[in-house]
Amino acid sequence: MSSATAPARASSHSTTRLGGWLGRFDSPVTTYYLLVCVTVALVVFGLIMVLSASSIVSIDATDERSPYTIFLSQAVFAILGAVALVVASRMPVGMWRRVALPILVVGLLLQLLVLSPLGHSAGGNQNWIRIGPVTVQPSEILKVGLVLTGGLILSAKRKHLHSLSHVVVPYLVPVAALGIGVVVLGHDLGTVLILGAIVAGVLLTVSPHARFSP
Repeated sequence: MSSATAPARASSHSTTRLGGWLGRFDSPVTTYYLLVCVTVALVVFGLIMVLSASSIVSIDATDERSPYTIFLSQAVFAILGAVALVVASRMPVGMWRRVALPILVVGLLLQLLVLSPLGHSAGGNQNWIRIGPVTVQPSEILKVGLVLTGGLILSAKRKHLHSLSHVVVPYLVPVAALGIGVVVLGHDLGTVLILGAIVAGVLLTVSPHARFSP
């Protein structure tokens, strides 16, 4: 009998350990660490692609004749972005609530300046502002504004998210529609798709808590 119960105990112990490991994923911070891991993986993969695609151009176009010049400049921006990410993660939620709408408004106003004489066009897309040696892409500010404003609006309406009309108004219309629309005017289809994915991601975040009805 002891020989029969030993495998059963081992199997039960293995099942318990597996359940313990799986239980770690059922945690409020799982999504946070998942996003961090995906972001790091995408940045590293992007830097590898930059090195692969720019090494020959870097040798030909830079004075140093080094294949790493363009890659290193992008790596510096990636490091600065990582520092900004850490700082942003330490900011209190109340602060982000207060700056959500101002960031969105600033992004919209700057995006409209793209259509002015300050606007700069490249590859058929007019999505930059150039002032002297400084070039700014306002749609990057719009991306942050749509995320923060979406969180602000939908969290305030969380008790009404079962109704589709409360989800659509005012986040999808007019906020997201206006933000995406001003980018469409600059003919930047790539950024439009990214903004659409951001809006979809915000809605996907609230969807587990919503059971839509007319």
